[in-house]
Amino acid sequence: MIRSVAEAAIEQLMRLGDYRFNATFGDEMRFVHPTPLDAADVRCWLRSLGDDGPAGDLFASLDPRQLQGRRYS
Repeated sequence: MIRSVAEAAIEQLMRLGDYRFNATFGDEMRFVHPTPLDAADVRCWLRSLGDDGPAGDLFASLDPRQLQGRRYS
């Protein structure tokens, strides 16, 4: 994981609006967090994964409802 790229993307998105975030690990289609995280919380979570954190995807949305639930589509 290249955390600096993810953090730069989060910073850019926050310049554009009040985004919320959620993630998936590997090929799973399940969100990691039961509710979306704000920018500060997602940065903290990313740092907690360490330099060799698991592969996955980070999702961002202006509508937090898009990032809730067990699965994304």
